[in-house]
Amino acid sequence: MEQLAAWMEEQRGEMGLALEEPWVQPLGELHGKGKWSVKNVVKEGQNVTRTTELVWAAIIAECARMIADAGQEPPSALDQTLAVQWALTPTVLFQVTKFVTREEVTATIETPHVRDAPPGATWPPPTVPAVVPAIAPALPAHASRLALEDMLAQGANSVTELLFSSVSLELGRPAVDKELEGGEYASSLAICHGIIKATKSRGFKGFSEILAAAKIDGDLMGADRHMEKLQGRLMTTSSPPYHMTTGSRFTQFWSRAKTVSEDGRIVAYYVLSLTDLFSCRGMPTLYDHELMRQAERAVMLSDAKARAPKAMHLGGQMAPEGYSGYSSHGSSVSTTPSARIDEMSDKIMAQLVNLTEGQTALTTKLASQEKLTKSFDDRLNSLASRVGREGGPRGGGGARPGSESGGECIACGKTGHKMAKCPVYAAFQKSQKAADDE
Repeated sequence: MEQLAAWMEEQRGEMGLALEEPWVQPLGELHGKGKWSVKNVVKEGQNVTRTTELVWAAIIAECARMIADAGQEPPSALDQTLAVQWALTPTVLFQVTKFVTREEVTATIETPHVRDAPPGATWPPPTVPAVVPAIAPALPAHASRLALEDMLAQGANSVTELLFSSVSLELGRPAVDKELEGGEYASSLAICHGIIKATKSRGFKGFSEILAAAKIDGDLMGADRHMEKLQGRLMTTSSPPYHMTTGSRFTQFWSRAKTVSEDGRIVAYYVLSLTDLFSCRGMPTLYDHELMRQAERAVMLSDAKARAPKAMHLGGQMAPEGYSGYSSHGSSVSTTPSARIDEMSDKIMAQLVNLTEGQTALTTKLASQEKLTKSFDDRLNSLASRVGREGGPRGGGGARPGSESGGECIACGKTGHKMAKCPVYAAFQKSQKAADDE
């Protein structure tokens, strides 16, 4: 029983798989009822048969039913798949007893040794197989669930295939095993041998470099050619099944990405952000709304920076001290915190709104001033025309135009006051003085 308890607590396999706590009790109860035994444990050196897979799938399904009957949250399909994979991973706590055949014993006895060689000759030394470098190192235990989710989403059988997808996307062609050496799951592509060698080649432009240029000029023709070439080389009649699946997935991804916006810069920001997020993980997600919004904000801020001065005086308020505007076109959207982008966007939009409102108010004032000036000019012209027709005041009788007792004010056309005391003329002079002060 102690050995079985240690088996349930063991983390094993290159993905460091471990059995989660909810499975331990029902699995122990089924063992106590004789539903499974040590004979069902997959031991080191044992080949996993289809029958073994079906047995453990049934055992885990029964455990899931027991967990649900106990009032706990039923395990999901992914949880059950992880538990079955854990059970089918060979354990080092148990080993298969190897039966030595008579032929193997005879072959060992008849193996030539150096001391048995003829005089003056020696048998050649035994051939030692070369050590094959690891393409994808073992994963830490905390990453096993994420890695399995990525594999299930993309139809991959190992993390090496996920690494293959990312490296191939950057190179624009299917990567070979040697180019994957040095790479690690969910790490930077820069440590892969194939990427290191490619960047040293003259004239090479990876997918990330093409997108970085498209972020500035919005030209996606280079990215289109890159993706067409990659899809054509992945989806050939002689391609392995995973290559075909990856090519089809990249086709869907690029087609959807180009529908994000008509502005090529936004598309470039979005795709580069997504590839940075899933570096060395393949392409588990084909569409991300949050990254799309971040790309739109980044382009909007870049455009605002190009139009607006670095410091702006609006309504007597200067730009905040230490405010340096926005990130440059060449920076990656994924490295800019979303909160900082939102904060800078709000500040700039508030300043632009204030500027627009100020310009609108000034335009309204000028229009009003022009209307008042035109009205005053029209009245002066009307008065001059009337005086010319009448030939001016006659004799000494009667009130003069604009006098206190009668006549018409030359400013507003009303009677009973002079132009010096005309309220319309006073308002005109006041607005004229305000306009001159501004």
